[in-house]
Amino acid sequence: MNLLSLGTGSTFSRTRRRRFVFMLLMCNVLASIFIFFRVVKSHFEEVYKGHAVLPDAFVFITMQPLSTSMTVWAVKSLIRNGGWTGDVFLLTDFDTTKDISDGASCLRELVHDAKFANVHLISVPKGKNPKHLKAQVFMYIPERIRNVIYMDSDVQVTAPLSSSPLFSEEVPRALFSLTTGQTVAGVFLDAAGHAWGNCTKCDVYNSGIMLLDRHGSEEFLREWLLFQQTDAHTEDQESLEDVVNKLGVKLSILPYKYMFFQKDVLRHIISWVMWRRRPLFVHFTGLARMSASLGVCDHCDKSLPWTSWGYRKVLEDISACPSHSKKHPV
Repeated sequence: MNLLSLGTGSTFSRTRRRRFVFMLLMCNVLASIFIFFRVVKSHFEEVYKGHAVLPDAFVFITMQPLSTSMTVWAVKSLIRNGGWTGDVFLLTDFDTTKDISDGASCLRELVHDAKFANVHLISVPKGKNPKHLKAQVFMYIPERIRNVIYMDSDVQVTAPLSSSPLFSEEVPRALFSLTTGQTVAGVFLDAAGHAWGNCTKCDVYNSGIMLLDRHGSEEFLREWLLFQQTDAHTEDQESLEDVVNKLGVKLSILPYKYMFFQKDVLRHIISWVMWRRRPLFVHFTGLARMSASLGVCDHCDKSLPWTSWGYRKVLEDISACPSHSKKHPV
């Protein structure tokens, strides 16, 4: 009986050892697979590093009576943080040769600064609706410019463009689709919330950043302008959705992880703590709630409701224009 028990125990021990060895081998295999993919990923990141496909130019719009300070701040973030050295076209109805307003002087300081020699002011007729101008950018910029990224004045660039996978992976695909007629523009999706890293109810096109092609976007932009000019649309994003549906065209959707909204503080924290990842673009929405005393908005609510706290905290001591700065320029 004891011998039988001993034999059974030995068999059991051998079974446990085999299971243990098997689990150890599986762990080694999984670890090897993980390391392999990390090495491959790093290799391809190194291969693609410096192979970014960038647009021919960036375009901004700043119109009276809005302050130009935020626009200049956005342009400086593109050049300083984004490392952009190509053309920047700034469509404006400010007369920088005669106008002595703060807005015009802010633009003069920008274009006369040798560090921003690639910024070009382009005059547009006074009274133009800036939202309509989004659909007319190719009417005003040189014909040699084939494709652009349009950016709202409340969008900031936080990291180098050339090292971002957005420009080595996503933008090349979007440009190919544009030039071959598969899509008419590249956009991010807007959402009800982004705080947890998920794009909740991502069903609206965000027109704050748009990748456009002179020929591939031509018909779409013409129709979009007509839609915006009807009384049925108060927001350019509403008309954008309608014209896409009417024409039956497609847009290239750029991954939302590259654009955060400034108010999504929790998403910023999670992304940085877990992945050490910063968004490439930060969208400062809700500018109408900022204080006129900040030199950012000349006609907005001075009551400073709690919803504007984040914007005020970021901007209260910083101005894009040295002559307007309270402490130091951006």
